[in-house]
Amino acid sequence: MCQQGTHDASLFSQLREGLKLDLLGERWRAIRCLENLLRAHPNFHDARGHLAWIYSLQGNNSAAIAHLKMLLESDPENLSAIGRIRDLEHEWSQSAIQGSSSEEAFARALQLATDSSREVKSRQREALVSFRVLWERLGDVNSLLWVSRLAYDLQDFPTCLEATREFLKRNPDSVEFLRRLGQIHEHLGEREPAVEAYRQVLARDPSAVGVQANLVILAGDSSDTIPKTHPLSQLFSRSTRDCEVDPEKDRDSVWRRLADFFRQGEPSARRVVNLSRQLKGDPGFHSSPCNLCGGEEFIGVAIGGENGWPIMRCTGCGLIQTHPQPTQETLTRKYQEQYYGEGSIDTARGIHESPPIGETPMTMLPRVMDYLIGQGLADFETSRSEKRMLDIGCGEGILMRDFRIRGWACEGTEVSEPAIEFLREKGYIIYEGILSQIEDLRGDYDLVTMSHVIEHVRDPLGDLRKIHSLMAPGGWIFVTTPGADSLPSRIAGEDWFYDPDHIFFFSKQTLQVMLEAAGFEVSNLSAYVGVGRETWEEAWLREGLGPSVMKRVEEMNMGDVLLGLARKKV
Repeated sequence: MCQQGTHDASLFSQLREGLKLDLLGERWRAIRCLENLLRAHPNFHDARGHLAWIYSLQGNNSAAIAHLKMLLESDPENLSAIGRIRDLEHEWSQSAIQGSSSEEAFARALQLATDSSREVKSRQREALVSFRVLWERLGDVNSLLWVSRLAYDLQDFPTCLEATREFLKRNPDSVEFLRRLGQIHEHLGEREPAVEAYRQVLARDPSAVGVQANLVILAGDSSDTIPKTHPLSQLFSRSTRDCEVDPEKDRDSVWRRLADFFRQGEPSARRVVNLSRQLKGDPGFHSSPCNLCGGEEFIGVAIGGENGWPIMRCTGCGLIQTHPQPTQETLTRKYQEQYYGEGSIDTARGIHESPPIGETPMTMLPRVMDYLIGQGLADFETSRSEKRMLDIGCGEGILMRDFRIRGWACEGTEVSEPAIEFLREKGYIIYEGILSQIEDLRGDYDLVTMSHVIEHVRDPLGDLRKIHSLMAPGGWIFVTTPGADSLPSRIAGEDWFYDPDHIFFFSKQTLQVMLEAAGFEVSNLSAYVGVGRETWEEAWLREGLGPSVMKRVEEMNMGDVLLGLARKKV
C-alpha cells in the first residue's frame, strides 16, 4: 500500500498499468509510467520500489540504488531497501571486471551478450552490467558500443541514450548511431530531438528511406521522397480502409496480391523448392495437398530457421505452409522436448499465485483482453448463462487464469506433460493430446480460444470444424497467429518470423477464408506489431525506423500478429 495512507484508486490504477507494461516486456514504458507517477506522488513507496526493481532487472544498478536511497530518505527503517542496496552494490563490485584483465572481462561479457539460450534476457542484463563497468572505469569504447546495443535490446532507453551520446562525441558522423539517437528520443517521447537526429542522418545519407518515413510522420515531410516500390510506401499511399479485409474480393487471386510481400530472388525460391523435394522422401515428413483449397502446386517463400523446414505458398489460395509437413510424431516429440520446461513452469506458478494489485486482479495478457473487451466481451458475458471456456493448446494456462478471474469455468487441451500436471494441480480440467485425437470433450462451449496454436497443427481446417461442432450457438472463437502479409514481414523478407516450429502462416485473407469454410461468421480481424519483433528487429533498425512508424503500421492494420474473432451462428 501507499505509505502515506492514501487509498486513491487512480494511484493503484497507474501502478497496475506500469506493472502490466513490465510484464509485457515493455520496460521503458513501464519506467516512464512509474516515473510520471512518482513525480506527482514522490512518497508512493510501492511505485518507488517497483521502479528500482525494474531498473535492476535491466542492469542499471546505479539508477536502482538511487531510487532505493530516495525510498530510505522517507522510510529509513526499510530493511528490504537496505538489503537490496547492499546486494546491488555487491553485484556491481563482483561484475566481470573484478579479478580479471580487461580483455578477459570483455570476452566473458561478450559470451553472455551473445548467449542464445532461453535465459537470453537475464544473460544480456548481466552482460550490460559488465560492459557498463568496463566503460565507466576503463573508458573502453568497444564496451560502450555494447552498452548502447544491449540497453536498446533490453529497452533501457535512458542508459542507451547516455551511451549513444557518449559514442557520438567520439564519432559525430556515425549514421548508425545518429539513427539510434533518433529512435531513442522517439521511445522517450521527445519529438524535437528525434527530428533533429533524423535530419542529421539524411544530411549524411539522403537515401535513408526509413528515416524519411520517420520524418513524414513526426515532422510532416512529404512522402514523395519514398520510392513507390519500397514497402514503406504502403503506409502513405493506402488508407486504413484499404487495409481491411473485403470478403467480396476475388479470393482466387489472393496469392497474386500477396506475391510482392516477399522480397527474395529466384535462387532463394529455388533453394526452398529443392529442400522440399529432398524432404518428400524423409519418413518424418508427409506430402499433402493445401489444407485450405486442396491445391498441389506451391512456390518457395523461405526456410524456417537454420536447418529448418521449407516454407511454401499455395498458388491456388495463397496459404503459406510447410511443404511437405512434418508428421504428428515429429511434432509431438519436438514440443515435448522444447516447450514448457522446469523454468517455464516455475514462471507460470509465480503468475498463477500472484496476488491482486489494488482492488482489481491484473490480467497477464493485456493485449488479448483489451482486444476482446473492445469487441464487446462484457456484453457477451452477460448474455451467457454458464460462461464455459475451452483453451486449445493452453500451455501454462495464463489465458485461462485471466478468464477464471472473470468468472469463467475454464478447460484446456495440452500435449506437454509438465504443463498438464501443473494445471491439474491448480484445479483446471485439462485434456491431454491434440484436439483431433481427444474424444471426451464436454461441448457446448461459449468461448474457444487458440492463442498462437493454429499455426502449429497439421489440419487447422479440420480442427476449426471440430471446434464449431463443440460450441454453443452464438459462441465466440478467438484466434491469434503470426500474420504473414504484414509490413514487418515484407521489410524483413526471409528474415521474418518463419519459425521452424510453425506449419502454417496466415494472412488476414486466408485466415478469414478458413474460418468461414469451417462454418464461422467472422466478426473482426486486426493486426498489431509483436511476435516477429525479435527476428526482424535488426532489419527494422537497419532501415532506421522509429516507433512512430510502428504505431502507424498498427493503425493501418498491417502488423504481424493477427487477432481474429468469429461466431457460431445462432
